[in-house]
Amino acid sequence: MTTSTTTTMSPEQRVTTVFQLLQNANKKNYMGEKITQLDHALQAAQLAKKDGADEETILAALLHDIGHLCPLADACHRPETTTDIGVVDHDKAGAQYLRKLGFPKKTCELIESHVLAKRYLSAKDPAYHAGLSTASKQSLKLQGGPFTPTEMRDFEKDPLFKQKVQIRKWDDAAKVIGAKSPALDTYRDMTIKNLKLSKSDLVKIAEDMGQPAFRGKQVYEWIYSKGATLFQDMANLPKGLQEQLERTYCVDYGQILQNQLSVDGTRKMLIQFKNDSRAAVEAVFIPEEHRGTLCVSSQVGCSLSCTFCHTGTQSLYRNLTAAEIAGQYMIAAWIAKDMPRKVNQRPNVSNIVFMGQGEPLYNFRNVSAAIKLMTDPDGAGVAPWRITISTSGVAPLIPRIAAELRVGLAVSLHAADNDLRTEIMPINKTYPLPLLMNSCAEFARIAGPQNRRITFEYVMLDGVNDSDSHAKQLVDLIHGLPAHVNLIPFNPWPGSLYQSSSAARVAAFCGLVRNSGVHASVRTPRGDDILAACGQLKSVHDKAASP
Repeated sequence: MTTSTTTTMSPEQRVTTVFQLLQNANKKNYMGEKITQLDHALQAAQLAKKDGADEETILAALLHDIGHLCPLADACHRPETTTDIGVVDHDKAGAQYLRKLGFPKKTCELIESHVLAKRYLSAKDPAYHAGLSTASKQSLKLQGGPFTPTEMRDFEKDPLFKQKVQIRKWDDAAKVIGAKSPALDTYRDMTIKNLKLSKSDLVKIAEDMGQPAFRGKQVYEWIYSKGATLFQDMANLPKGLQEQLERTYCVDYGQILQNQLSVDGTRKMLIQFKNDSRAAVEAVFIPEEHRGTLCVSSQVGCSLSCTFCHTGTQSLYRNLTAAEIAGQYMIAAWIAKDMPRKVNQRPNVSNIVFMGQGEPLYNFRNVSAAIKLMTDPDGAGVAPWRITISTSGVAPLIPRIAAELRVGLAVSLHAADNDLRTEIMPINKTYPLPLLMNSCAEFARIAGPQNRRITFEYVMLDGVNDSDSHAKQLVDLIHGLPAHVNLIPFNPWPGSLYQSSSAARVAAFCGLVRNSGVHASVRTPRGDDILAACGQLKSVHDKAASP
């Protein structure tokens, strides 16, 4: 059960609305073919299921042409041609329509790109283009025609490239006259299960099941405040409601693939979502005497390619949803025996830092929703000041952290010289240091004097950024900001280009910063015996899973 309010309709009503559009197309022929639009959709979904696709991809196959049928189609271009080719922009219209109804991000993205995949295949394989129907060829001309070589190369870099192409291939193959497919309602429960659900959605679900609104709030509290994963354990719910919920929904925080415990107490988990072997991320819990910090991931992989970061060697697969981000916390809180939540008692998982895989501000919408979920007093109740977002420097969004989320800020700085930072962190080309520092100053202004200092993270790379002159540059750069410098001894990983600065060099660098009046500390290495460097465990998993 996930977050994000999308509509006043219940999940069942949303699915019924969408399915009715397909059902109404049962007597309408698919563009230029002798099968109905409904038969075409069901065949595509069946092909996806037979090929072992995940549920979000099966939904994309089922609903890939919903843009021809949904209300948004009326505002799209429907050209007059000798052959009915429907709505030219149906891919975009369909994705937009389903997003508003809370359908999974991946499903919507695949739907939005299935026309692009046709343009790609048409350019890649002349035989493919020659085999297109008359209607498909006519629509292709209006959709931009076959890709250029540059467009082909760019499309091939897409993390969902293979799945987007496969959706298109199922689309092309789903035109068999007289073929028998499972009925549309076969996909109803799966579709409902994959919708985003908020607290208000749970209230509506309860009301639709003939229960008072407060029952939905009770379900929410059981999930996020008490950590229940089975409806039968929600003791104050009527048995009938428990059974109704059990038939349609499940509470899934994610599956723990690996759970490693270091000799120093650090725990590193590899968590997989939606039974997708590629959708696995790391979460690390670091216990200390007066606090316990959970490091969570915001994306599967990363697009930034920082040269010292192991996650930078992994391509970006997709953003995590708000529920998947919050799920990492719920799993850690359960293991740490923080669930059920205890009032007026400091939890073992007391702090959350977005310092795992991915750039949080490149997934701002879902990160924001996850934070609002985790800080909800009716749910997990984490204090906002105990949460920190670490960014590589997405300058335009930094002030919004203070204005909208009221959580702490950490900046992965790692160099105070613009050219050097560009060399080791390519994002600096887009958001150079002057722009980044202006955004940090704006964050401090909005946050006000009561907010804690901005943490500037600085990995110590031997002979690269660790000289006395580098320390002086750092002090000059952040002078005037409420700053704390966190020096991080580099944790080498197989194939890395760097070595860590010596302990003596790190201590000397720290002393220079402190003597200049800037707060500074050296991070104590943790979990060296369990591949605790960001991305290492995920890489081992991906290598083992690859054919």
